[in-house]
Amino acid sequence: MKRTGILVLVFFFCSVLTVFPQAQSQTKTHIITFDPPGSVGTYPVSISDTGAITGQWFDANGVSHGFVRDPDGTISTWDVTVPGTVGCQGCEINARGEIAGCFWDANNTSTGYRRTTDGKITPIVVPGSGTGPNQGSMAMALNDAGWILGQDTISDTLQYSLLVAPDGKQITFNPAGTTWSWGGMESAINPAGAIIGGYVDSNEVYHGYVRAPNGKITTLDAPSWGQGAGEGTFPSGISPNGTIVGFVQDNNELTHGFVRTPGGRFMTFDVPGAGTVQGSWEGTFAMDINAAGTITGYIADANWVAHGFLQAWDGRTMVFDGPNASTAQYQGTFPITVNAEGVITGYYFDSNGVSHGFVGLPPRR
Repeated sequence: MKRTGILVLVFFFCSVLTVFPQAQSQTKTHIITFDPPGSVGTYPVSISDTGAITGQWFDANGVSHGFVRDPDGTISTWDVTVPGTVGCQGCEINARGEIAGCFWDANNTSTGYRRTTDGKITPIVVPGSGTGPNQGSMAMALNDAGWILGQDTISDTLQYSLLVAPDGKQITFNPAGTTWSWGGMESAINPAGAIIGGYVDSNEVYHGYVRAPNGKITTLDAPSWGQGAGEGTFPSGISPNGTIVGFVQDNNELTHGFVRTPGGRFMTFDVPGAGTVQGSWEGTFAMDINAAGTITGYIADANWVAHGFLQAWDGRTMVFDGPNASTAQYQGTFPITVNAEGVITGYYFDSNGVSHGFVGLPPRR
């Protein structure tokens, strides 16, 4: 479970019913499905404030490619031409159209990259980075100022969080007392340069962290965080004002969404319909939050089928599924991120188990 760079699954200060009243559902959102031509599996993971989307798609031979979907629906795809590359993906797109992503070779060694609006790809090569399977650099998050966040894996027991400045300067770090950390994925670095990520302790328990622009690191542990192997706190999105969302897995191996305010107060919440079977890892997975306080993510129900949710700042909550979404275990609908306009993107599996990208337009009031 230490390969958290590709973990896309994968507090309470007062009562969740007080902080997030479970109001009546919002009007149903409008969902637009899309796939790059030839795709047999589409996985969007980022939407910019201008409405551009990036992610990865797989062809019939199982090869992964990057893509960007413009706000008008036009889809462009690309491959990294570095010799030895066998696949690539886009991980986050900013308002300027720059993309952070990764590519990998036949040995499954990864390299992060920056892709400019004209399609130029610059690999992020970290001196001393590991060259074995599941090693190398990864570029997972990108803000509008051009800062990239990811991780650099040296060996099976040593991994650093990685921050790359717009001019290419690299900063690697680990929270005190750990040798294995990672920078968060999409939506993990805000405009001010505050970042979120996580680390693993010697007991395989997961902890989140937030790193301020001045470099100060604060550990994030939800009050209900489990202390067994594989349990703990997983931050996943940070808003422009520093509000953090994510999910916490408790000692009963149930999952709850959380919000941490800029002042450090924690609240947990459970979206109606989330599973409650102990030992199942079911529950609520909060993935992202925008400046207006809109949260998106998914719930895993009692059969571990995923359903998307959108929750407004006042607690109004909507649960939704993609068109003809699968009801098979570990499939369903997976929103990943929300932009400033409240537009969300993610993917869902259809009844044949094929994944498609979607754009979810916010419900009209």
